[in-house]
Amino acid sequence: MALQYSLMFEERSLTQSMATKVLRQLGFVAEQLVPLAGGFRIDEFNERIGFSMTVINTLNMSFGWDSDYLEDEFVYQQHVSFKLYNSYDTEPEACELMLQMVFSLLDTVGSDALLTFSDSEIFYRKNNAFYVNNDFGFWEHDSVKALIGTMEYQPFRAFAHI
Repeated sequence: MALQYSLMFEERSLTQSMATKVLRQLGFVAEQLVPLAGGFRIDEFNERIGFSMTVINTLNMSFGWDSDYLEDEFVYQQHVSFKLYNSYDTEPEACELMLQMVFSLLDTVGSDALLTFSDSEIFYRKNNAFYVNNDFGFWEHDSVKALIGTMEYQPFRAFAHI
């Protein structure tokens, strides 16, 4: 069984070279890049910590992400899927690495973005402001707290219509 996280960019702005650059900055070399129709997959972490990343351009989708938190449907043009293979030994490390990658990708890409886990919003970036959802305690873990550190953010509020 795997845990599925999705990072959706409002604009199609993440390139393969940007993703590999972020990986290098985090100390990884993307040697297992798999080309896909409309994107690519990186299986680099599968062997080491049970983790893969897929980037797909969703430009032609006729729908977006519907949320109780956001006033309008979040229409995204690019979808980054993080698949963490369920292992109690590697899950905390994989989740921390995934979040490091997410924040590094956000620093690289100027687009508004939404990060989800299953059907729950974890955070939303709108005009460089961060809104976090802690309804299920995601942001309470020490490793996650360390990653967001001094970052300024506001909590999600149901039906607040950001």
